[in-house]
Amino acid sequence: MVEDTGLLAPQRRALILDRVRRDGAVRVAELADRFGVSDMTVRRDLEALARTGAIEKTYGGAVVSTLVEEPDFEAKSQLEPSAKEALASAAAALVEPGSVVAVGAGTTAFAVARQLLDIPG
Repeated sequence: MVEDTGLLAPQRRALILDRVRRDGAVRVAELADRFGVSDMTVRRDLEALARTGAIEKTYGGAVVSTLVEEPDFEAKSQLEPSAKEALASAAAALVEPGSVVAVGAGTTAFAVARQLLDIPG
């Protein structure tokens, strides 16, 4: 079953990664058939994904990577900044002056803490 033979390599790799994450594993032959490309093309795609740490290559396929690397605080701070600020503003609007508020860890919580600095007491 050929899914789409006109994909560029980055598009195909994104679909492969989605499939690995969804199914937990993929096989080279199955992907080659699905995308209408050669086994070698799929192997190159898997190698490229493995270099990023997104997957682990296995004999005949790939599996979800067991190497979980959490982005650092700075990197996570750059993700969805407008959403973090919107959440922080909404949370801060619920706080009355003189209230006691516990704030957890994380980049969204940090955005909330920054907003709380403007509330007296």
